[in-house]
Amino acid sequence: MDHISIGVFIKAKRKEKDYSLKYFCETVCNGGLTESELSRIENGKRNPHWGTFELILKMLGEEEFLKYCTAFVSVKDKRVIDLKDKLRHMLRLRNEVANNEAEILIRELEQDDSTEYAVNRFFLYGMKATLAFYRKDIEGAYQHAINAMTAIKPNFSEADIDTYILSSDECHVIIQLAVLQSSLSSLEKAIEILAKLKTSIDKNYVSGHEFKDIKMRLLYNLSKWMVTEKCHDIQSLALCDEGLTLCKEYRDAFYYPMILVNKASYLLYQKSTEDGVRIANDAVAVLRAYDRTNEASIVVSFIHKEFGIMLSKPTTLL
Repeated sequence: MDHISIGVFIKAKRKEKDYSLKYFCETVCNGGLTESELSRIENGKRNPHWGTFELILKMLGEEEFLKYCTAFVSVKDKRVIDLKDKLRHMLRLRNEVANNEAEILIRELEQDDSTEYAVNRFFLYGMKATLAFYRKDIEGAYQHAINAMTAIKPNFSEADIDTYILSSDECHVIIQLAVLQSSLSSLEKAIEILAKLKTSIDKNYVSGHEFKDIKMRLLYNLSKWMVTEKCHDIQSLALCDEGLTLCKEYRDAFYYPMILVNKASYLLYQKSTEDGVRIANDAVAVLRAYDRTNEASIVVSFIHKEFGIMLSKPTTLL
């Protein structure tokens, strides 16, 4: 695909979302590119740098399209893309040898002048946050996650999350911020962050192809923390039910049993013992059905320790 076709594609997708040039550049991309720059790209008068192109597609929710556009990537850009792929792979391994290799790759990326592009700085700080979290440097991870967001949104504030138009990658970093806040013993702040992110998603501010995973991950964590912090709040139950409905709609068996545990906990805190035990048994049944026996044992242990109840045979499955 040549740069003229790419420009036509970008313009069509921007208009689909009813974004003016000014609004897309200043609000959606938060000043990450100028109107004249985008206009030249859309009209095929400029072949964008990969970092700029990546930012545009992510904010249009079309990052999947990137894989079809590697033909015009420069040798230098290809090197950066390969380094980023290697870094992602290393961090997925989650062991100290891989973490040490990831640290070397991060330093190599830091020395590349491609970090002048916001989308690359965002990626770099996001990876630093993940590495710091794996090494149990929670405060360091939190600061790196904040740096990632300010790379894309210079005036980023947790208080304004519900007003932003967000890419799927930004949503994952915001959920990471909330998880880190919960690890820093600030559960109330973690709940506030995810509640604002949920508002943004519900307003359709979020773009990207990973919406389902983001929403289920958000509802799992938010319902868990709400049950823990505000176990008498009926909103906790509503969040659990919303999450379970979404899991059933998309036939998701990963978050489904975890949200079942949240709902069971809420009911047991409310002294609805019969329903709570039944749902907890269902959660354990699903976990065992998918060979997640360690998680099933953790649930059984938690229910016994927290509520003095020993779970019996499971009932229904997903």
